[in-house]
Amino acid sequence: MSINISAWALCLASLCPFLAAPTLAQSKPEDPKEVTIRYGVYRPHPATISMESSLVELRVAVRDSKGRPVAGLTASDFEIFDNGKPQQAAFFSEEKSAARPEPISAAPAGKQPAAGAATPPSAVPAAGVPGGRSIALFIDDTHGEPRSLQQSMRAAEAFVSTGMQPGDRVAIFTDSGDVTLDFTTDAKALLAAIGRLSTHPQRGAHGGLSVCPTLTSYQAYVIANNLDLHAMEVAVAEATACNCPPGSDPNCSLQQEDLVQETAVAVWDQTRNQSTTALDVLKITVQHLATMPGDRILVILSPGFATGDAQQQTSAILDAALRARIVINSIDSEGLINPAYESPEGNRVDQVVREQVLPELMSGAAAATGGQFIMNDNDIKGSLQAMTSVPEVSYLLGFAPSARPDDEYHKLKVKLAIAGDYKVQSRAGYFSAVLRKEPETAQQRIDREAFSNQQLEQISLAVRVSHGKAKNGQATIVVNVGVDARQLKFEKRSGRNIQELTFVTLLEDCAGHYIAGKQGVMDFYLKPASLAIVQSQGIHATLAFLAPKGPYQVREVVREAVQDRLAASNTPAECH
Repeated sequence: MSINISAWALCLASLCPFLAAPTLAQSKPEDPKEVTIRYGVYRPHPATISMESSLVELRVAVRDSKGRPVAGLTASDFEIFDNGKPQQAAFFSEEKSAARPEPISAAPAGKQPAAGAATPPSAVPAAGVPGGRSIALFIDDTHGEPRSLQQSMRAAEAFVSTGMQPGDRVAIFTDSGDVTLDFTTDAKALLAAIGRLSTHPQRGAHGGLSVCPTLTSYQAYVIANNLDLHAMEVAVAEATACNCPPGSDPNCSLQQEDLVQETAVAVWDQTRNQSTTALDVLKITVQHLATMPGDRILVILSPGFATGDAQQQTSAILDAALRARIVINSIDSEGLINPAYESPEGNRVDQVVREQVLPELMSGAAAATGGQFIMNDNDIKGSLQAMTSVPEVSYLLGFAPSARPDDEYHKLKVKLAIAGDYKVQSRAGYFSAVLRKEPETAQQRIDREAFSNQQLEQISLAVRVSHGKAKNGQATIVVNVGVDARQLKFEKRSGRNIQELTFVTLLEDCAGHYIAGKQGVMDFYLKPASLAIVQSQGIHATLAFLAPKGPYQVREVVREAVQDRLAASNTPAECH
């Protein structure tokens, strides 16, 4: 018996797969299918670079006493400290934008611009390169009150309506994932997406508990982590007034501190997931923005959120942004808040605590990438317009840490070795992750072999390529793949014979360059009689690519799962 994957049609201009899954005559309707097929388009996976020793990159902005950016500094003008220990710069470059809306302060007297400075090994186009701007707007719809989101929406709408320039590509991301729009130049689509935004209140943001006091997420964070004595005192006083009426047990007031601490831990645990999710979305946003052309800008519109012990996550986001030359700007969407802010629940919140805790990621990301962070300013529209421009001048430095990775957070400090009234802005630290080599997955092994020219014969594979025609008369490249099932080991389970075959077929030009591809998986759950037929007649798959008649090459990779063996071959079709 021959098993046939019929007509995997793959159009070169538009993908139009069709797959008819075979059934075995011996199967009864009430029995599980003996063969199931999964399939999809196969595309090249982006290459990854692994390094045995990681470089730490820093983008540094230097301003003079009047707030103007300083140009013309050299590598020797900077001092880098990792946990207080001086580090030697491994590379250095000065980067300027094409347009400079304000004067740039010259280097100090006697200083000359860097000559022959080493550039970073992972260098990509610097600020001001051709290609317009790629701007990602991360709008926080999970943290804060509806007023905060409304201000973000109005600012985003104003930017799309009046601030976009010809050639700008803008995308919308939200931490809830409820509204997402990929990079586009279509202002109408952007305005429609912004109009669909709505608040998604945090579960348990104010405790969700029938106890007093009710704590906001950041109050809970600072109390649970013993970061602010005043916040604890306020919460204990509220708990005492609520839980210890006149005439109650004298020990009641003494028990409130433990109650507040337990409540803070519970609330922070409840809301930690929201912060983790927001960081995950930011990471995805940075990774996607890194693939876009031109100047890359990420603007975070958020009231802020506590990141807790997620130092490894935040460090990874900043590292990815720096390597892709992404400038991160942050705006506190709460705007100007009175020093004593009263939440809807009646809690009196110390504004100093809020300013220290909530924007930690936002201010750190801006400092690390040469961007700006704006807080306590109601002109959110104007802030967003200003932040979508690239930095006038900045410096990119990098060093190889002198200490071995230790899975700890390291504090960074960048100073100027020259005298003068200058403000230096850079990232506050990084997570020194121990490099661990992850084992290669089955899919990664298939991908590696798919783009190799090597022949593999761990299982018996026969491939035949020919020209043909589809039903509509279009020219096709037909690929017939045969596998000798007698060489396959089937795992026995519940009276069935189990195996899985993965087929990857690439259509290439004669030089081996990818044109199109397809991947399919056949899952076998065979009765003994069906296994005998398969072993006698073999397993055959037929795939058809719609393509003009001409010379091609087919790269075929087949993997069997039970013993994890592969076969790979190159078959020309009129390639000489």
